[in-house]
Amino acid sequence: MADSKKVPSKPRYVDPGGMQSYPPPSSFTDVTAHCFVMKGDRSRLQALVDRMLNEPAGGAVEYVVLSSHVLLTFIDVEVGRFDAFPDRGYGTEHECDFWVPIARVKRHGKLKLLEEVAFFMPYLFVDNSAAIISGREVYGFLKQWGWISMPTADEPDAPFWCDVQGTAVFSENAHIERTRLLSVEPAADARDGSELQDFGAAVHAVAHAMKIHHGITLPGFNLAKELLEMLLKGELPVVFLKQFRDIEEGDGACYQAITETKARIDAFKGVHREGAVDLDLAVLDSHPIGCDLGIESQRAALALRARLDFSALPGRVIWEAE
Repeated sequence: MADSKKVPSKPRYVDPGGMQSYPPPSSFTDVTAHCFVMKGDRSRLQALVDRMLNEPAGGAVEYVVLSSHVLLTFIDVEVGRFDAFPDRGYGTEHECDFWVPIARVKRHGKLKLLEEVAFFMPYLFVDNSAAIISGREVYGFLKQWGWISMPTADEPDAPFWCDVQGTAVFSENAHIERTRLLSVEPAADARDGSELQDFGAAVHAVAHAMKIHHGITLPGFNLAKELLEMLLKGELPVVFLKQFRDIEEGDGACYQAITETKARIDAFKGVHREGAVDLDLAVLDSHPIGCDLGIESQRAALALRARLDFSALPGRVIWEAE
């Protein structure tokens, strides 16, 4: 009889008073998501993915960037709940996020074979502390605080904007304070948008605008088709570098892992194609988005507004440092 390896049990999480870190899953209803396709630089995006995912894993896993474009989203959540604690009420939140389409691949000689399509989110700004702490501690979301504004029913043409705790130039005398990071406004020559037929039409529009890269091959496999099928099923795998700084002096991490979860769309309530919008992105030493993603101030290649419900599901560890 083969010896069975006993998996050590995990210690129970100790809930402190004023609990801020909640276990998955979480449910979000009455959500409005504004999606803008922005052009970046694929070589810079790959360098970022190498630094944040491939290099820490030391070759155990490998991710490649699928496009020179990224998604910028502004998300308005009217009702957010932690499913394990339904009696603790609900919260609201606003987010400003960047999404980079990537794929986990396996090398066979010079050929890269696709294993899974996903998204990497290098910058996320949120105005809800429980969402920040739970997102970072549980999943590995790189969430940080942001002041976020979006158009309203009373002011439909108001700009989107996100402020951060940051500074334009690092120096010993730099004051880290509330600073405008970016804004998105209707273009002066913008035309009225239109309703799209269904969720599938929205997915195809996004994939077309992002010009998904076809350089990864797998016999009988079409990368663009795989991405479309994943999105059409209402599943968005998201990959993270989950890590915690060590308490000792230096640059060590006491924990480091590549993790993954899925955002599942539970209900789709309509999508509207917006008129042209322009991004104004500040150059900040504290938030080098332009440098990391290769993004400059520009007109979006596509602007959509969608209404939906979704869930953040329990995840899994892809790789873990020993």
